[in-house]
Amino acid sequence: MKNRSFVFLVLAAILISSCAGPTPAPVVTPTEAASPTPTLQPAGSTPTALSTATAPLAAPNNVPLNCRSGPGIAWPVVIVLNPGQSTEIVGRSTDSGWLYVKNLNLAGSFCWITAGFTTVTGDASTLAIVPAPALPAAASAPAAAGATATHGVVTWVDVSVAPDTIQIAGCNGLVPLLTVSAYITTNGPVDIRWHVKDGQAGNRKVQDLSFKQADTLQVVDSYSPRRNAGNFSVQIEIDGMNLESMNAKTLYTINC
Repeated sequence: MKNRSFVFLVLAAILISSCAGPTPAPVVTPTEAASPTPTLQPAGSTPTALSTATAPLAAPNNVPLNCRSGPGIAWPVVIVLNPGQSTEIVGRSTDSGWLYVKNLNLAGSFCWITAGFTTVTGDASTLAIVPAPALPAAASAPAAAGATATHGVVTWVDVSVAPDTIQIAGCNGLVPLLTVSAYITTNGPVDIRWHVKDGQAGNRKVQDLSFKQADTLQVVDSYSPRRNAGNFSVQIEIDGMNLESMNAKTLYTINC
């Protein structure tokens, strides 16, 4: 009886197992590739863009241009910019009449050129205002008496010559014109008489100049010098005045 019950239990177990079906295989989830971690900008920041702006440049208009230690002809000349040269502009005077530029002859230093005789390349509208340095002592000293003054006197003279070097083949060729240019400054209305004195040709024609107020006016005289090789002085003279303390004299050279 016991053996029959055991056999019955075994048969029942086999029957139940065959009805349950196969055990499903486990689902395997594929592993995802890691995405690179994005670089985040700090909150409130803007992406840095490459700058394409270039600094404005200044070049003289056809004639040599004095670059001075301050924004006015009362300051001494530091260097002379010749036609064809250009320099970077880094600032301007309060009235925008003068430009503060890099000194081409000495890295890290600067000087001033007058904007009225300058060609500017690039955008100079955002240039910072650079304060003027103190005036040199010579500029504040009273000028020598002698000009035919009504109220003012001449306080400064600044002369230049172009070209400053003349090449004449064999000293027999065509002599180009020499242009003597000067800026004359007064502290008030005054009438003066001036002329150019050439080191080899002597005195040129006397001319009259009238200042209606304190001002700086330009005078020009052009002529052909003699065909002599050498270095020669050229200067501005004003009747009745001693201009030795001013920049009234310069040199030119003739090569043959």
